[in-house]
Amino acid sequence: MESFQAGQVWSFDGREDDPNPCIVVLEKEPFLDTTAVHIQITGVRIQTSEGQILTEIGHVPVCEKSIRDSVQVYLGETSVREAGLEGIKVWRDAGGGVYNIQLKEIVSTIEQSLQ
Repeated sequence: MESFQAGQVWSFDGREDDPNPCIVVLEKEPFLDTTAVHIQITGVRIQTSEGQILTEIGHVPVCEKSIRDSVQVYLGETSVREAGLEGIKVWRDAGGGVYNIQLKEIVSTIEQSLQ
């Protein structure tokens, strides 16, 4: 499998309730003993405690192996949105970490945190 590059769009193995789970690669960089791939997640269905339904997550830092283990089909290229890049800046300023679990588990974890 090729290296992940900014702007690439990939489908991934999602949860049963997610209609069309995809990622957009925002950027990648070395992180500790791995590579952090910053992604946007789209085509999901996340319910908040207020009853809102979110269909995307603007920025998620994930180790490259977790992405390799989750993606299914390369769908093409798109432009990287500024909002995602702002999320990367906030992550860096905060000294954030990376997820090292399957993408569908990340979506479930984020949904649980919003309950």
